Amino acid sequence: MAGLEQLTNKILEDARLLAEKTVRQAEEEAQSILDLARQRAETECEKIISDAETRARELKERMLSTAELNARKERLKVKQELINQAFEQALERLCSLPEDQYFSLLVDLIASASATGAEEIVLAEHDRQRLPADFTAKVNAKVKAGNLPGSMRLAEETAPIKGGFILKAGKVSVNYSFEAVLKQNYDHLAVEVAGVLFS
Repeated sequence: MAGLEQLTNKILEDARLLAEKTVRQAEEEAQSILDLARQRAETECEKIISDAETRARELKERMLSTAELNARKERLKVKQELINQAFEQALERLCSLPEDQYFSLLVDLIASASATGAEEIVLAEHDRQRLPADFTAKVNAKVKAGNLPGSMRLAEETAPIKGGFILKAGKVSVNYSFEAVLKQNYDHLAVEVAGVLFS
């Protein structure tokens, strides 16, 4: 009987040792699985954080780029408004010159612009009303000095312009109003005006 008991104890001991070994292996496997899962989670978490940081950086750069672009657009808009104001002020100054200077300027400009020396001069209504009596004579004298006939005359009609004049030869009209001249030379003059305003 002692042998049977010994054999039973041996079987039980072997079973217990095997059970402990199996539990230990299961625990080690479980720990290994947990460690691997934790490592994967950490790697995934680092990747998510890295991706988020990259996206945040890209978003920040895009936002800064957009803000800089908007600021440049706004500066350009303000500069354009200032240039336009400078042109408007120039037009107002030309139109509000003292009468003797204003009409002297018109005489010079008309003589320079005349191609035949026999065109009709169309003026603004307010210029026509305040026209000096010798205006046409001065224009023709200046035109003759340029070796042209000097038979310019005032047109009966007036033009809806702020200042300057329109020359008519038959059905052809050339607009030398101050507005038209400034508009025609805007691009060229705007560069110079910008240089003066923003240098």
